[in-house]
Amino acid sequence: MFSPVKSGKMNKGKHPRRKSGAPMKNKRFIVFLSALSLAASLSLPAAGADAPSDWAKTEVESAISQGLVPRDLQSSYQTPITRQEFCRLAVTMVEVVEEKPVSQVIADRELQTKENAFSDTQDDYAENACALGIVNGYEDGTFRPQGSITRQEAAKMLYETAKVLEYTGSGGSLTFSDRDNIASYAVTAVKFASSTGVMKGVEDGRFDPAGLYTRQQAYITMDRLLSVLEGESAGGEMTANQIFNQCSPAVCYMEVYDAAGQAIGTGSAFAVEENGKLVTNYHVIRDAYSARVKFPNGKTYSVENVLAYDVKRDVAVLSISAQGLPTLPLGDSSTLVSGQTVYTIGSPQGLDNTIANGIVSATNRVVDGREYIQTTAPISPGSSGGALLDGSGRCVGITTGTLSGQNLNFAVPINDVKEYLDKNDPITLEELAGATSRVTNMQVTLMGKKATYSGEVLGGATPHGEGRAEWADGSYYEGTFQRGMPWGKGTYYKSKDQSLYTGDFYAGFAQGDGVLKYYNGDQYEGQFAGGQMHGKGTYTFKSGDQYVGELAYGSFQGEGVYTYATGEKYVGEFRNSKFDGYGRYYGTTGKLEREGYWYQGSFKGEIKPV
Repeated sequence: MFSPVKSGKMNKGKHPRRKSGAPMKNKRFIVFLSALSLAASLSLPAAGADAPSDWAKTEVESAISQGLVPRDLQSSYQTPITRQEFCRLAVTMVEVVEEKPVSQVIADRELQTKENAFSDTQDDYAENACALGIVNGYEDGTFRPQGSITRQEAAKMLYETAKVLEYTGSGGSLTFSDRDNIASYAVTAVKFASSTGVMKGVEDGRFDPAGLYTRQQAYITMDRLLSVLEGESAGGEMTANQIFNQCSPAVCYMEVYDAAGQAIGTGSAFAVEENGKLVTNYHVIRDAYSARVKFPNGKTYSVENVLAYDVKRDVAVLSISAQGLPTLPLGDSSTLVSGQTVYTIGSPQGLDNTIANGIVSATNRVVDGREYIQTTAPISPGSSGGALLDGSGRCVGITTGTLSGQNLNFAVPINDVKEYLDKNDPITLEELAGATSRVTNMQVTLMGKKATYSGEVLGGATPHGEGRAEWADGSYYEGTFQRGMPWGKGTYYKSKDQSLYTGDFYAGFAQGDGVLKYYNGDQYEGQFAGGQMHGKGTYTFKSGDQYVGELAYGSFQGEGVYTYATGEKYVGEFRNSKFDGYGRYYGTTGKLEREGYWYQGSFKGEIKPV
């Protein structure tokens, strides 16, 4: 039996693309061999005044071996690095990654190098870094090349260097105790640097934005930045630590409560919009009258509304009052392949901020009539609503449930979730909890007429959720209701004209994508609005004639193609379901017979009628 995984009583369970040259791994191997041949000159001195600190030595050596540190900067490791020196490091990084001189990089991107860009220096590195957008001067036109840089300035320059090299990852959140002291221009950069592990905090959980940056710190962070970029060059693959640092700030622990305020279960959720939009499984919040979420930075929020949900697909979109939340980038679950490495982040057994990995076992496993991503990435009670991530840190699914057996874990594909993210039909958890009660053969008024309803209700009386309504004339609707109206996915049979519509509903009307079948054999498949065929679609007549194109308020209107069962075809403009406007008419052999302007179904000639 398939078990969603919610704990408590429910127990339901880039580095850039290479444009030319050898792959980076080969390039780095060559650089490393060159470094070995110069071992005497590149060997770091023993610990002392002119050696890196013991904690920094390994990473400094790595940076030097990869050609990231110019020879004349391999000393005075504890001294503050200057603005001009950091520009040299940034430009060197660009040349190592792109495997070409920076002048060629600038030319390839059609950028302009300004001579005398700064009034106080003509340094080539500073001017090239400026052309690439890595640095800017001061308002008075100076660059102040010998000035020291602060930690937040270093983060900004590292971030801009990563952007030059087409880094595509998203930033995390600020969890430092002194985050309010970070200048606004550096906030995004510090998020990037800390979430990727390029920069770390100092003692007491601070970032120390105004603290000076030393040479050895600069060399270390350049080495780490190269590792981050290499992770992206391999098809966007990152290490588990990088994925955790980047993605875990957006995943929260959720606790749900009954009407008496007693905890009835836990689960997970993740943020998809900075303004407080979260995604989770429906079964995590079912029966809950209230809920709270807690993010890794310690901040907690009450769930205010359910913006959209689907019982069958087990999806819920929630809202909280928050701004500036870290978010997860959404991937494309259709691109997953069996054997691909994936990661889960959630709160199994209530242990928040837990990461695990595994592989995709199957991309479209059908369980209980629904498709899931099957993985070996562990899922436990409390994991429901968490994130399934690919190797680039993109969310490709919602961790949902398990089957009895070993490593049989399942996630709702993120592509099935995306259609709900733009919906905004708020309902409180308390109201939704009322909707989970069921009735049978209750008399209600729907769409202006009395009907018999069986299904879920809100407050004991209003159809809300999954249900079926039947009218005395034989008409019926079966599907999702919201506040007494067909709303969501459903099927409506109208006895008067014996038509059957299956598709999307909005506020009681067919709206969205659907299929309408008539008793006489005609069928329309396409877009609807306000209960009428409206948008793009295909209308097939029982006779075999077919129209493909634009419709408006039930009529062929706009550009379209009308093909007769006998083989003739009209391609052009329509108005009120007739040829009207410019069009071409082809005979049964496909030969063009008429081309010009039409009016109310009649050909008027090559000249547009007045």
